[in-house]
Formats: sequence, C-alpha cells, structure tokens
Amino acid sequence: MPHPLSKLLLVLGAYGAGTTALTAALAHLGVPAAQPFHTTNDPRTEISYEYIDFRETILRLVDEERLALRDLPAEDRLQFLRDFDTTLQATGVTTGKEGMPYLLKFPPACLCLPLLSEIFDLQLLLIHRTFEEIEQSRERRGWPPRFGAAGASILYNIALTDMITLKRSWLSVSYEDLTTDPEAPSKKSSLMRASPHSCRTSPTRFHKSGGNQI
Repeated sequence: MPHPLSKLLLVLGAYGAGTTALTAALAHLGVPAAQPFHTTNDPRTEISYEYIDFRETILRLVDEERLALRDLPAEDRLQFLRDFDTTLQATGVTTGKEGMPYLLKFPPACLCLPLLSEIFDLQLLLIHRTFEEIEQSRERRGWPPRFGAAGASILYNIALTDMITLKRSWLSVSYEDLTTDPEAPSKKSSLMRASPHSCRTSPTRFHKSGGNQI
C-alpha cells in the first residue's frame, strides 16, 4: 500500500510579512511544530520558528539569491522532499496529537507548492502585509532588497498563482489583524481549531474559498 501522505500546516508569506508571528501563535496554541528552529540575529525574532531540516530542504530546491527554483531534474526535487518527509516523521512530534498536521514555515516555500503538493497533504495559511511595511521591516533588519518589497512581489505572485492553478483552498490573515485587533486571541484560537483538520473556520473573519477575508 502507498505510504500515507504526511499532513503539513504550511504558513506562507514574504520575508517580513509576519510568518514568524503567525507560526508562533499557532505553536503556542498547541499545533505541533517540529524542532530545532533556526535562530536569527534579530532581537525581535531570535527564534524564527523555521524547522532547520525544512529550511535546508527548501534551500536545496530554491536559490534564495534569485528567489527562483534551482535547475534540477524533477525526480531529484521530489526525492529531496521524500527524504525530508522521512526525517519529519522520525521526529515523533505528533505523538499524542493524532490527526494534527506538522506546523512549518519558511518564505521560499512559496515557490514550491506544486512540488510540496505531490508529497504532502497540505493545509495553507497565507499572511499578508503591505509592501511598504515589509520594506520597512527589511530596512530595520539591514536585509538585502530581495528580502523586502521586491521579493514579496515574487513570492506572493507565484504562491497565489500556484494555489489557484492547483485548485487549493487557503486561509488568509492580515498582519494588522494578527497583531492589533482586540479580538485577535479568539481569532487565533478559531484558526488553530480549524486548521489541523480542514479549511473550515469560525464565521467571524475567515473564508475558505480563495483565501479572501470577509
């Protein structure tokens, strides 16, 4: 019998868009996140919530300098992901949490959705922020231009195009709602309850089809 597909709850978004904040909120609410995490030199986000093995696997597929897929044979790309799946399942992170997905994030994964869809059972969360704010975040951190508005344009365009082409549903949340809305804690709880099993959400903010916010 074919090996069952591992379930991933994948947080999508550009560098500086709030992927760390959203992933941290979900992890704190009980969605299992594989570790160890990659660490950064930014005092505001020292823990990136990026599982190191996932990060390294995506960087085997994506040239982060160009924000484009590397020129590799299709089977090699898929084998990298199969190998990662083996590593992920060996972590045992879902022990006691039957049916819940692995929580993962890394911005260049936005470029890999067709490949990831072949190996994993994906549930997708997209966080968005104005390009102006993303650029301000890049400047504060001293990152190169590809990690600001220029890169965000590439990542969002490809991710949205691929989700539509693949006929995938996704949930969408704005950085502003996540961080400033007085009802944010209850929305996070609703999001966490919905995301491990399906794309259904509470009726208050999120809409399944096309990732549009109500």
